[in-house]
Amino acid sequence: MAGFATWSAVAQGPKGSKKPQSSPRQVEKRKTTWSLAKGEGAPQKAEKKFEKRGDKVSMPATRGWRRHPGLKVKSVPNMDGVYLHYHTARGAGKNSSAPPVLFIPHGPHAPWMFEEKLLPYFARRGFSAYTFDRHGAEYGKEQRAFNLDELCQEVEEVAKSLPSPPVIVGHGTGGFIAQALIQRRKINPPAVVLLCSVPPSGSTSLMIRHFLRSPREGFRRLQAVLMGTAYDSANAMREAFFTDKLNERRLKSFLRRARKRAAVLGKAAHVSYTLKPLNISDEIVQEFEGKVMVLGADKDYWIDNEAQLETSRKWIPDRVHPMIIPDSAHDFLLDEDWRRVSDAVVEWLQRVVAATEIMDLLADSTRPSIADFEL
Repeated sequence: MAGFATWSAVAQGPKGSKKPQSSPRQVEKRKTTWSLAKGEGAPQKAEKKFEKRGDKVSMPATRGWRRHPGLKVKSVPNMDGVYLHYHTARGAGKNSSAPPVLFIPHGPHAPWMFEEKLLPYFARRGFSAYTFDRHGAEYGKEQRAFNLDELCQEVEEVAKSLPSPPVIVGHGTGGFIAQALIQRRKINPPAVVLLCSVPPSGSTSLMIRHFLRSPREGFRRLQAVLMGTAYDSANAMREAFFTDKLNERRLKSFLRRARKRAAVLGKAAHVSYTLKPLNISDEIVQEFEGKVMVLGADKDYWIDNEAQLETSRKWIPDRVHPMIIPDSAHDFLLDEDWRRVSDAVVEWLQRVVAATEIMDLLADSTRPSIADFEL
């Protein structure tokens, strides 16, 4: 393959073509928008230039993946190499009572996990939605060791940079970080959403249960965690994260993105900080003023029913059973049924906002706590 044709050649068309030629200004605009590499592997070397609010960020344009046109990217103040990716709520003014929503990326699931569907969807529903590039790994090449305190501190700094205290949404190991944030008590989010979250007891108890049920399956899961075999092929990734409903094109797109992320961060780095259990006492749970939502998947390859029940009972003692999305897998935020999960979270957040508005209308002497509302 000799390489990609230049934009000029594409714009002019073949000889004798009757198509109207693009103006020099249009051609020049295309040239500044895309920088195309020549030779083998050129689609992966193409870079798309984003310019949002004065920040110029070069982001890899993976073939098959489309970033939402409304996405904004800016650097986080005082945090070198960390970038916010966000959509502003449509029609939400400065006096809007809806808090921003901060999605915590985890492991090989970088900000791309939330950008295409979730951020614009939450913005349309009235919630400014944010995620961030953990340790700058979306743009950088340096591999760094993971430490739970360091990750929590990073999320806390990002949360403080937002207009108001955000709702924290954690998925998988991101949910483990969200629970650690409550334990640290450095920020006070109005609500926390735990999606297919690693339980407070950590991932060690999970792996032990998998081994006790089936040593063969337990060993396969251990390989997937430590050696990254879940990203060896599209079929392996489907088994570990998705249902059969996800089409092949999107699956391969997710696989390319996850492989690239895992190569930067390390295959097992995203679970190393979940091995040690959290020390969350009943006092911490009672003193937390926000509301907690626990949502799981019934076909989760990683988080079993016992783990989902443990997380639910820790944060919502009155609930007998956790909330489960039927016929869904671990990455239900990326699967074809992502709308069912998003609707459940948005409707729950709307009830939290309504309860907060009721509290603001009541006199201080009669004002209840947000924990007194049954949501």
